[in-house]
This record gives sequence, structure tokens and C-alpha cells, in this order.
Amino acid sequence: MNSRRLAYACFAYLALFSVAAIGLEVLPLPFSTYQVIGMVVGLPAAMLAAAAALAGIGLALIRHRERRLLIMSATTAGMTILLALGESLPAEQFVRYRYALHAGMGCCVLALVILSLRWLQSERSKR
Repeated sequence: MNSRRLAYACFAYLALFSVAAIGLEVLPLPFSTYQVIGMVVGLPAAMLAAAAALAGIGLALIRHRERRLLIMSATTAGMTILLALGESLPAEQFVRYRYALHAGMGCCVLALVILSLRWLQSERSKR
């Protein structure tokens, strides 16, 4: 696997992980089930997502002429900044800015999903 494919695969995993996390929030499950899923599946998947994000950003910087990879790495950095900002806000400020944070995260996830799907489509058409 060359570095271009590996970078796109890292960002595709991030897109898949983000969509799965959003989908899990929508399911009407009891809180204890969310805890079990988070411990058994969520923590290992989140650690893998962090490694994929770092690897994807590093590979995108190496292949700096490919604009889609740079956009995906900037989107990933934006998601990381929004997550850190959301975690560092006091509760009353988080309530005030939660819709802006959710909208920003939604735009980042949407961009990652669209660019990942375009990459998968181009890979499929090569075969």
C-alpha cells in the first residue's frame, strides 16, 4: 500500500468512526448499554482513530501536492480543535455555544465523509 492510499484509508476510518459515533447517539439504548459499548468498542476504536488521525495528517503533509488530502487533514485538525474547545469550556458556556460546536463538527464530518467517498469511488473505478 503506497502512502497516498494509506493516507486516504486513515481519513476514511476517521469518517467511518465519526458516523458510527453519531449513529450510536441516536439509538434509544439504556445508559448502561452505552457504557458497555463505550468500554468494549469505543475506547479501542477511539485510540485507533487518534493514531489514524496522526498518521493521516503526517502522510498528507508528505504528499502536500494533493489538495484533497490537505483538506482532509485540515478538517481533522478542525475537529480536534472543536473537541478540545468543547471539553475545556465551563458548563454554562458550553450550553451557550453547543449548537455552534455541533454545527462545526457536523461540517467537518460531512467533509470527511464526502472526500472519503470520492476516494473510494475513484479507487473502485480503477479496477
